[in-house]
Amino acid sequence: MMKKSDILSYLAELDESLPEGGRIIHVRVGGGSALAFYWDDRGTRDIDVAYPTELPDDILEAAARIAAEHGLDHDWINTNLSALPKPRQALFAENVYRGKRFHIYVPDKETLLAMKISAARLRDLDDAVKLAKETGITKREEIEERLYYYFTTKRVESIKALNRKFIDIVVNWATREQR
Repeated sequence: MMKKSDILSYLAELDESLPEGGRIIHVRVGGGSALAFYWDDRGTRDIDVAYPTELPDDILEAAARIAAEHGLDHDWINTNLSALPKPRQALFAENVYRGKRFHIYVPDKETLLAMKISAARLRDLDDAVKLAKETGITKREEIEERLYYYFTTKRVESIKALNRKFIDIVVNWATREQR
């Protein structure tokens, strides 16, 4: 599992291996790798990034070398970020890495909560509960309001039944200690 220090080390190594003079690549990171920047005890198997296309060949080649050298999965950095918010709404303001060719941004905790709720995967439950507590967003109405803010109505409506159950669990667990 990669912790924050590992992620930063691998990103720096990736950045240093890229040729000089190319364009700067801005990527948004989500999931467990984004949470690792907020929580020291959080680790991740991979770094899920949002990028308009597949990552450029020079990055993929460098990433493959780093994976081989450090025993990482071949897709330790990938474009598999699911539950991506509407670009204008997402707050990816925190720049966690600024290299010569590679800049990495993570969303704020409210955006991450909306992403975790939208994905509604069992493996995201603990993260969603912790984010709900830390943001103070612990009511069903508040969570649903965030979903509609960050995601298209079509996306929210298509997953509403699944999300309703997931939200109920998150609200219940996040408020359990407050009762």
